[in-house]
Amino acid sequence: MQGFTATYQIQALSLEDAKNWAASVAREETIECIDEAVPHAFILNELLGKVLSVSERGPSVYQAEIGYNREIVGDEIPQLLNVLYGNSSMHVGVKLVDIRIPEDTLKAFPGPRYGARGVREQTKRYTGPLLCTVLKPVGLTPKELAELAYQCVLGGVDLIKDDHSFAMQKWAPFEKRVETIAAAVAMANAETGNSTLYAPSMNCSLDKFEERARFAVQAGAGAYLVMPGLTGWDSIRFLASSKELSRPIMCHPSGLGSIPNANANGLSPSIFYAVYPRLVGADVSIYPSFGGRYGFSKELCAHVADDCRTPNGLFQPILPAPGGGMSIELAGLLREMYGDDTVFLFGGGAMRYKDRIASGVKELRAALTQ
Repeated sequence: MQGFTATYQIQALSLEDAKNWAASVAREETIECIDEAVPHAFILNELLGKVLSVSERGPSVYQAEIGYNREIVGDEIPQLLNVLYGNSSMHVGVKLVDIRIPEDTLKAFPGPRYGARGVREQTKRYTGPLLCTVLKPVGLTPKELAELAYQCVLGGVDLIKDDHSFAMQKWAPFEKRVETIAAAVAMANAETGNSTLYAPSMNCSLDKFEERARFAVQAGAGAYLVMPGLTGWDSIRFLASSKELSRPIMCHPSGLGSIPNANANGLSPSIFYAVYPRLVGADVSIYPSFGGRYGFSKELCAHVADDCRTPNGLFQPILPAPGGGMSIELAGLLREMYGDDTVFLFGGGAMRYKDRIASGVKELRAALTQ
């Protein structure tokens, strides 16, 4: 059968019970229909998911590999994600932990337009770690945010992103905010010779998404910040596939944190933070780092970073962007663990420098590169 495979972790009472659950997953993710109600043999023979293997991995924990017919996906990302983990997301004790998609199936999807190499080319940071700062807090005016961005560029930051909570608030409406910050970044780039990219938050309703992307491009934004938990995974695919709107895309996990954090359900952290972003076309994947306020382990964070960067047939490598409560005191340890092909994200860790933010960013840069 021409297609792709997905591997699930299943909690079950026995191997036989696990096999039954695997068969249920294969059915739910494809035909969702009992055999007696299927009118054509090819539906059962070709379209119904096939359980390829079930094996025990620990007490009451099993692993099942299921094969899917490529034709059931068509050529749209939402249906691919629906087959991988649609109805089964509502089962208790079923977790998606791995996917293998052949190259001919991937051709239907755009993948990352820039990837790790393209982001380096856009920022002209060809070697060493990349540094990203976050404009915050919500409530600042466009002028105040633009001054922060200007100082960050003077300090040598590579990317500047809006806080994910920035939307269409009255104190900083999207258009005014984006054009003011983009102008400040362009001015600072011209003065310093830097190539800092500004990524506005694409936190909006679907009917305004394309319009705001067009405005951001016209205003001079060099990247996008997209939250697929709020606007859908396909919103990233939409931007990645558009030559006209093409800019590096940063993927932010707001609204979806419970999915990779669940023990028995959801997606494994690597699938959620590395594989899905690559699959839909993100160039940078933001996720919580160890040492911050979210309690992720070093081992988990390193695994996610590896799956962002390792050439594995799933499009070109992208850049991991660990963040979430990072501090200058941790900079050296972070670089030692993650390596140079990383976007190190400092939000409050950069903004706390306030009126000396340019020198603070320089200190962060020095701490990451010494």
